[in-house]
Amino acid sequence: MGHFDPAGERCRRERLWLSQRVDGTLSHFERRRLDRHLARCPDCRAFEALLVDVTDALRTAPPEVPLSSLRLPVRRRASLQVRAALALACVGLAAIGFSVSGSVQTRPEVVQNTPPLSVDDHAKDPGVPPPPVFLPHL
Repeated sequence: MGHFDPAGERCRRERLWLSQRVDGTLSHFERRRLDRHLARCPDCRAFEALLVDVTDALRTAPPEVPLSSLRLPVRRRASLQVRAALALACVGLAAIGFSVSGSVQTRPEVVQNTPPLSVDDHAKDPGVPPPPVFLPHL
């Protein structure tokens, strides 16, 4: 096989579509555009023929058998002391997190058995803020 000189950037998308067509993942729209391009681009037609030949050869070739067996490294487990130290650190961090979250007030306390304020309460005591006024959405 000789060296294949690709058409460069101008046919980049079409070369990707050729690969997708060989794999069976090209959409109907892209197939139509690719067919129109192939009708006027001899470089891409040559690329398609080469791609189909190489893909067929790879798919029909028998699987290679390795000359020697592969051995993956054995992963050692962390020692019991390391695991115990990590567990203790997690418990300590959780305790610190709970103590900090307990000291931060996340919402105002609701005063029980307090009647709601009314406009009359504001008129009697100017220190009492007036109740909010809700306007209808227009």
